[in-house]
Amino acid sequence: MIYSLNNFQNESFEFLLSNSIDKLHSLSKKDTSYFKTRKGIKLEKDVFQVMCDLSKNTDFENTIELVSGQRFPDIVSFINEKHGLGVEVKTSTQNHWKTTGSSIFEGTRIADIDRIYLLYGKLADPVEFRFRKYEECLYNVAVTHSPRYLIDMETKPEESIFDIIGIDYEQFRNLKNPFLPIRQHFKRTLCKPGDDVWWIDSENRQETDIIRLWRNLDFSDQTLLINQAMAFFPQIFGNRNDKFSAVATWLVAEHNVVNPSLRDVFTAGGQKNIQLKSRTINVARIIKHLADNYLDILKIINNSDDDKLSYYWNIDPDFSNKSNIWKQLVNKHNDSTITDLLDEEYGA
Repeated sequence: MIYSLNNFQNESFEFLLSNSIDKLHSLSKKDTSYFKTRKGIKLEKDVFQVMCDLSKNTDFENTIELVSGQRFPDIVSFINEKHGLGVEVKTSTQNHWKTTGSSIFEGTRIADIDRIYLLYGKLADPVEFRFRKYEECLYNVAVTHSPRYLIDMETKPEESIFDIIGIDYEQFRNLKNPFLPIRQHFKRTLCKPGDDVWWIDSENRQETDIIRLWRNLDFSDQTLLINQAMAFFPQIFGNRNDKFSAVATWLVAEHNVVNPSLRDVFTAGGQKNIQLKSRTINVARIIKHLADNYLDILKIINNSDDDKLSYYWNIDPDFSNKSNIWKQLVNKHNDSTITDLLDEEYGA
């Protein structure tokens, strides 16, 4: 962090930032290789030094301080104890002007900051620096984990996230729950009918994501999830009334997918024929899917971590042959030798 305690106007602060950008450009041309290594807090130190040098004979002389820590923004200059301006420093080693910003909740924001600017260092050929008002270059919000702004220094006027959701940045950041308008934005732009956005906020976990309905998934995604369910939950081949309960919670917890009619995915349609080398047999739909995707399911099993299989299968055996253990579980629940027939068919 950098703190400046003298009084000043917005224009003079922007003038200092403009001069700082010019100085950084000049320095980077003299030693490009140096600035390519100045990612993150390293560039904050460079900005600190440049601002100190340029603040001489101005209202900011001898007032700038560098402070380490997880606070927002990185640079603060107070007009007085109740009014200040700030600068957030961002960097990228890629040849673009995009990065991830701070949380929309701004829980680490330093108190009494009236306006924030973003100073961005693009540390790739050619090394360049820019600054803008913070809210002008926030073009969207990241969907997953704690909601964070997405930054693009090339965001066009009137295309910031605040223009899109129709609320001023100052109003937005002072809302009791700023996630509500973001949730409405996600539902409008990312969700299909029936999908929703969820948010968890606890002491140890913060996360947002899209909750999707099964019917809105692509067919290939549905097939992959069915294959994974068959691999991880062999009890679905049995006759218990609650055999799909674990699959339902797994879909929500691991994949953010809700299916109000999960049983139908595996059982609807009645009996089906499968053609084997030696004969044609009539089987339940769930066995038909197993037969059609047998090798893919075995691949999922053999590529899965032992800990994951132990957790889902609720056993702790020797995992030297994962697929054989799974076949035993399937046949046990199904009271059949269906996997033996499929092994013979596919040479598995």
